[in-house]
Amino acid sequence: MPRKFRTHGHGRTGFSLVEMVVALALMGIVLGGYSIFRGIQDNGHRKVAIARAEALFSAQWQYAKRYQNAQSTWSSSSDGLRFHLIQPFLPGAEGLDLSDYAYEGYTFDLQALNAKPVILSPKGDAVEY
Repeated sequence: MPRKFRTHGHGRTGFSLVEMVVALALMGIVLGGYSIFRGIQDNGHRKVAIARAEALFSAQWQYAKRYQNAQSTWSSSSDGLRFHLIQPFLPGAEGLDLSDYAYEGYTFDLQALNAKPVILSPKGDAVEY
């Protein structure tokens, strides 16, 4: 049986003002919830990327303390090789490349051992760790 719309005088049909306000309020709640969820998700992604940058810093420090020729080997290596040099000091990084270790949308730039060694680039903005 098809639904009949209410008629409000003169044979007009449609939604009442109250029904429209309720529908708009529900849409606002749903869209507001989605934007809050995205903000929480982005914040979580950033925290994971920062934790991984800090783990890289710690692994670089351990590598430098363990090997006497670390400085010369490090300075003559690319980021990919540098990552493989410190992999034994990174739990859970076995078999990964630097691009696989970086969290989605973030990149790492491994700098000199004595300076600020890790630059985390979240979607274009560089942050040193």
